[in-house]
Amino acid sequence: MRRMKGRGMMLLALALAGGTALAAEEAKVQAASGTVVDVVEGSQTIVVESTLDGKPWTIGARATDQTKFGGKAKNLRDVKAGDRVTIQFAVGETGAVLRSLTAR
Repeated sequence: MRRMKGRGMMLLALALAGGTALAAEEAKVQAASGTVVDVVEGSQTIVVESTLDGKPWTIGARATDQTKFGGKAKNLRDVKAGDRVTIQFAVGETGAVLRSLTAR
């Protein structure tokens, strides 16, 4: 597992915050494509590095029982650091919840 610094760690902390997926259900669903930095199986969280307005951007999102997987991923265990993915997520009061993940 790779150690994270600064903004990435902050986003991961938000994703790991307690709560239900219901708050994220009410939030707007967003999408990002990028490279997997880390998969934290114990907390069912994925960290993806992407770009936003041409600048590096990192998002940590927690998978739930409702997360849909596609491509070469059937579940979070199928995804490894370095994989290219497209994710859909919703950010609510408890952090980012992973709605779908497609691994290439």
